[in-house]
Amino acid sequence: MPDSIDDDVPRRGWLIAVIVVVVVLVAGGIVWAVIAGANGPTAAGPSAPPTAAGTPAPATPSVFPTPTAGATTPVEKTAAPIEVSPTETAQPKPGAFVTLASIEAVTAGRDIPGEKSGPAVKVAVQLVNDSDKPIDTGNSGVTLTYGGDDRTPAVVLTDDKAVNWPAQIKPGAKATAVYFFAVPLAVTGDVRVTVDLLPSGPDVVFVGPRP
Repeated sequence: MPDSIDDDVPRRGWLIAVIVVVVVLVAGGIVWAVIAGANGPTAAGPSAPPTAAGTPAPATPSVFPTPTAGATTPVEKTAAPIEVSPTETAQPKPGAFVTLASIEAVTAGRDIPGEKSGPAVKVAVQLVNDSDKPIDTGNSGVTLTYGGDDRTPAVVLTDDKAVNWPAQIKPGAKATAVYFFAVPLAVTGDVRVTVDLLPSGPDVVFVGPRP
């Protein structure tokens, strides 16, 4: 018996030593894991979406309606033209008297691009204002056609002797406009001199042969 007791003492010492080593190793592993977890990178959690609080919303651009073109009412001639002979006087409105002061064959025009000197008709139209109000003639005009019913428009020629009416003819005054039109010599049918005096009033048309 004494021998067996003595043999167990070393074995118990070794067992205790092994247990102590295991405990130390386990404790060291736990400590290392704790330190590594504290110092290592942490997984990024889901980021919260930015809130709109305090952030001004972008301004909505103003929308303006597209402007529409202004409506225009065309001025139409409601009255029939007044056709007279070259020697007659016409009255397109009360107090306004239109006369073909002269119509004669001439040579006119200038040898410039788009115009050639040649046979022409000189027309002088006189307007008398016998009313108590001025007559606006700023938009008035005179045209000429030839060839009878064909009514071929004549080209207006430039000439130093051409004269337009003033923008306005005062009461009791008169004025004469002079125009030059290119008209061939060998034309048949009547010549028509049209006086457009008023936007809404009747035209005055002097009808006669080519001079």
